[in-house]
Amino acid sequence: MSINLGEFFQLLDVRTLVFVLGIASLLQAGAITLQVIAVQEYRGIREATAGNISLAIGFLLISFRDVLPDWMTIVIANSLILVGTALFYHAVCLFIGYKTSWGWIILIFLIGIGVLLYFTYTIPNLAARIVGMSATGIALLVATVWTLIRGDTRKYQRAAYLVAFAFSGYILLLFGRAVFAILTPPETLYITSPLQIINFVVLFIASNMWTLGFTLIISQRLQHNLNELATIDGLTHLLNRRAMVHLIEAEFARKARDGADFSILLLDIDHFKQVNDTHGHIAGDGVLLEMSKILTRMSRSQDIVSRWGGEEFILFLPMTLLKDAYAIGERLRAEIEQTWRGSLEITVPVTISVGISSSQHSNNLDEIYQQADDALYEAKKTRNLVIVSGGR
Repeated sequence: MSINLGEFFQLLDVRTLVFVLGIASLLQAGAITLQVIAVQEYRGIREATAGNISLAIGFLLISFRDVLPDWMTIVIANSLILVGTALFYHAVCLFIGYKTSWGWIILIFLIGIGVLLYFTYTIPNLAARIVGMSATGIALLVATVWTLIRGDTRKYQRAAYLVAFAFSGYILLLFGRAVFAILTPPETLYITSPLQIINFVVLFIASNMWTLGFTLIISQRLQHNLNELATIDGLTHLLNRRAMVHLIEAEFARKARDGADFSILLLDIDHFKQVNDTHGHIAGDGVLLEMSKILTRMSRSQDIVSRWGGEEFILFLPMTLLKDAYAIGERLRAEIEQTWRGSLEITVPVTISVGISSSQHSNNLDEIYQQADDALYEAKKTRNLVIVSGGR
């Protein structure tokens, strides 16, 4: 037995589709709620959950049209759908870190409520309500998509584009639904037509894509933050020791392939314990932070600075031999000595001792570090000095 497309659409019941859409929105709210429990620090997750719940209640109320009074199934239901859409926009703004345009949202909401009340009680007109609700929904969704596109979403760009795509698809559908309502005004919401069926099916797909995309956004941002915790020093925001170890090991592997040599500068802050003892650990942290800024500012674009641990830093110098590395180390030493000379905040003289080694005279991480550490040990005997490994 074959069924053509028209007969297939007749088999689908719009009221049932709306009811299923409401249940699906509740389940999606539950999925995002799990994210609230797991990742409480990200702003916008609770608002996204509230948005899905608001939509769910709105769709469930609409599915009881002709059973419950109009003020519940038309005014309250559509108002909740507007609130849910606005909460999606607010959630995206909070998550990305943008300021929510509350004045604009309130204006759109009041226009939507006015349209509902006027075309429900003053001049009952289903087509006008569809056009009005579609227009207000499009305005809120366009704002959401625009925020996702122009926001800094590099940490979770693909997931953000998935959410933007879901909302963009429904924007097009709302526009088509409004145009169709103007050209062929429907007599009842539950008329079974291809456009009605497509509308609610696409909305079902878009809502699932929104939830999936938002969940992926949270997951990708969490993964990025975990990676940062594993590789970035919390105080100075430089690479930590673990990350620099991986970097140097990778450079030795690259040297084995193409013979590209590099150097490292192992720097230690002189009299750092005296800074902590005299001015306190907060002042010591300030010295470490300022030191990281100077090292970053004075480094070349290809150089990489790392906090090795405590008051020690490593400066990785790619494609650099010992002679040039010594010149860089001496320039850093002089700059840091000058920076703290005569400082009223720090009375202890803040200088650095530097040990330099190169992959020219080492074959692995342990060797190059040990050579730099030996040179640093010699420099610390005098302090405020730069020593090259082996005197080379």
